[in-house]
Amino acid sequence: MAALALAKHHYAKKEYKVAAQRFHDAYKIHPLPGFLFNAARSEQRAFLLGAAETHYREVLTLDGVDARTRKRTEVHLGEVEETRKRLGEEAARAAEAQRKKDAAASEKERISAAKAASVKNAPASTMANKGATVGGGGAAVAAWKTPVAFGATGVGVVVLGVGAYLLKVAADDSAKVEEDLQRKDDSGKIVGISNDEYNAAKQDIEGQQTIAIATMATGALAAGVGAYLLMSRPASIGAASRSWHVTPTGRGLLVSWRF
Repeated sequence: MAALALAKHHYAKKEYKVAAQRFHDAYKIHPLPGFLFNAARSEQRAFLLGAAETHYREVLTLDGVDARTRKRTEVHLGEVEETRKRLGEEAARAAEAQRKKDAAASEKERISAAKAASVKNAPASTMANKGATVGGGGAAVAAWKTPVAFGATGVGVVVLGVGAYLLKVAADDSAKVEEDLQRKDDSGKIVGISNDEYNAAKQDIEGQQTIAIATMATGALAAGVGAYLLMSRPASIGAASRSWHVTPTGRGLLVSWRF
């Protein structure tokens, strides 16, 4: 069957999204539970988690599903549900970090506007010969760096944790495949999975490990950026003072910096 051959070809090349489409094509021609299971597995590898969950559940409702396929379906369905839960928690944390960042930016704008209005509306008698601080560039820089730094660090740690979880799942799958290969019956005869099934499962695990490592690298990068921003916040850039002075042509503004 051409669709099945194409599906296996794309799966072997780790083109999981295309492989899933071809397995669905094969299932439409011959509605065998194994084809739908392979389509769901490809979707899981492609991180199409919603589609994978839907089709794993559909496999469990089909007639003629053998015990081994049913067990594998239940295991992978649990993986998908756990991954979606963890990613949802990560998204919630990222949204909270963004909310805090936006709140800090709004507060900064409010304070700046209040200071500008205060300077503009201050009477000349109050401002005359009185120094006023107009510095604080370092604080302004720190104001946006701090929430961004904490947000990036928090998201990075969460993503790193998701990657570590996926790597653990891959290790558990690898151990299970090795166990399936060497499984024996009561008489001691090896009745485990075939070499083709073993090789296909190992390819699955390699793809899972690749995704896990990439996820961990992304998390480590985000956490590193957050740590860098935290360490690079300026303690102080200097202060400035300004004073109103009466000049021959009228009132003037003198600005001086102190370092």
